[in-house]
Amino acid sequence: MDSYEDLGRYQIIRSLGAGAFGQVFLANDKTLERRVAIKILNGDMDQDGENRFIREVEICLKLRHPNVITIYDGSVTRGKAYIAMEYLASKDLGQILSAGPMSIEKAVSIVDKLADALIYLHSENIIHRDVKPQNVMLKDDDEPVLMDFNLGLDLNRTALTNTGLIVGTPQYMAPEIAAGMPYSGATEVYALGVLFHNLLAGSVASFQGDGPPLSELNSEVTQQYEEFINWVTNPSPASRCRSMKEFKKGLAKLQTKKGDRTELVEAVGPGNK
Repeated sequence: MDSYEDLGRYQIIRSLGAGAFGQVFLANDKTLERRVAIKILNGDMDQDGENRFIREVEICLKLRHPNVITIYDGSVTRGKAYIAMEYLASKDLGQILSAGPMSIEKAVSIVDKLADALIYLHSENIIHRDVKPQNVMLKDDDEPVLMDFNLGLDLNRTALTNTGLIVGTPQYMAPEIAAGMPYSGATEVYALGVLFHNLLAGSVASFQGDGPPLSELNSEVTQQYEEFINWVTNPSPASRCRSMKEFKKGLAKLQTKKGDRTELVEAVGPGNK
C-alpha cells in the first residue's frame, strides 16, 4: 500500500477491494479535485504488456454509455499499470443477491439495460468476457453500471491483457470457452442469462442444475421466463440465443406475455433482426 500513496496525480485514500487481477482504491484526483476509483493491476509489466495495456486504455477512454463505467485515465508507473475511473458509492449486484429473489420487474429492468450496454460494447468491437453480478454496480435509482474492462477483448485486434489465457468467472462462462472456442456475443448472452437467473433466484448456487426449479424460488417466475432462460443459457451455441439484440427482443416478447419459447425464437430469428 505504501508504494501506492502517490500514484502520479492520484492520492490513494483507502482500499475498496481486491480481485484476481488487481486491487481497487478510492483516490483523490489532485488535478481535477474529484474522487475516483483506481484499479492497480497485479504484477509488473514488460514492454509488450505495457503496450497492450495502453492500447486497451485508448479503447476504454472512448466509451460513453449510461450503463458502462466511465474511464478517465490509465497509465503505467514504476511498472504498475493502473486505470482511473468513475467512483460509484454503490453496492454491486453480488452484494444485493444476498437479499433474496428479486422481483421480475426489477430484474428485467436491470438485465435489459445491461443488454443495452453490451450491445453498445459489441458495436465498438469489444467483448467484456467477465459479465457477472460483482461487475455490475447498482445506483440508488436502480440504474446498473457495467464495470471491469481490464479483461476486455477488442475484436479488431489481439487479446489485450492476459493474452492467451482463458479468463472470466467459471459459473458465468459459456461451455464452449472451456473447450477452446473464441469469445463472442453468444458467450456474453450466456453470461447475462446466468446473471438473470441468479437475480430471480436470489442465489448463485442453484444454476448448475442441482437446485429446485426457478419458479419454486421465485413465485413471480412463469414457465415462459424459465424457457427464456433455458434458451439464452443453452450449453450448445447452435441452440442458444445468438446475439444480445436477440436477447433484448426475446425479453421484450416476454413482457407482452405472448407465446412460448418457439414463438420467442421465431420472433428474433433471421430476417427479424
